[in-house]
Amino acid sequence: MIEQLHQEIKAWIKQAGEMAKKGLEDGLTVDTKTSASDLVTNIDKAIQESFIAYIYKHYPTHHILGEEDDTHITSMNGYVWIIDPIDGTLNYVKEKENYGITVSLYINGQGTLAYIYDVAKSHLYHMIAGQGVYCNEEKLQPLDCGLLKDTVISISSSALDIPVYQEIMKKALSVRVIGCSSQSFIRVITGKYGAYISCALPSWDFAAGAMMIKELGGKCTQPAGTDLNILQKTPIIASSGTIHQELINMVKGC
Repeated sequence: MIEQLHQEIKAWIKQAGEMAKKGLEDGLTVDTKTSASDLVTNIDKAIQESFIAYIYKHYPTHHILGEEDDTHITSMNGYVWIIDPIDGTLNYVKEKENYGITVSLYINGQGTLAYIYDVAKSHLYHMIAGQGVYCNEEKLQPLDCGLLKDTVISISSSALDIPVYQEIMKKALSVRVIGCSSQSFIRVITGKYGAYISCALPSWDFAAGAMMIKELGGKCTQPAGTDLNILQKTPIIASSGTIHQELINMVKGC
């Protein structure tokens, strides 16, 4: 069943990617949510509605947690899908790149399937737990970044003014603010960056990426080194693993 689900969701995500591309061609309807930079488009809503309809039609006992939905889930029992129909909506609207579609499946709390689709590049990152992570059909290598002083890190804009993270930025080779969590995760799982730091991510922003990083031998925890709670908005440090303890020690030391 898992392999069948995997193939079905890969096909659905590619269809959703075509919806995103067509939305850019036809013109978007853009609204704001919590701030002028927190955007939602008609395509965000359409993709999520499409996914919900698909899952409930074929798997009516499954549960769904999505960014553009008011459903609240209090338990990870059973099959729980977590979706961000357009991650990095501001980038989607303004840059037309550096955004993604993310989907993950947890079964009784265990990460089982994960997908990040870089639509602009047609790169679909996907995994079945225990079988490695792929970009399209190419299997990614286990993570090995080296030392913090030799690595680039991605950081959320909200973390830039926090002293402990400023100390980390000083020790890193360089720092990037991408404005899209899935794009930051992509750069870590492909070995381009050594870490991604964010002050507060909801589950749909980290569920797929965290699963992939762990599958590749990296780590994704709260800044204190404790496990993530998939149902809570939380600060995270995601890294190649080789520098993770150094990052955690710096946070604990402040």
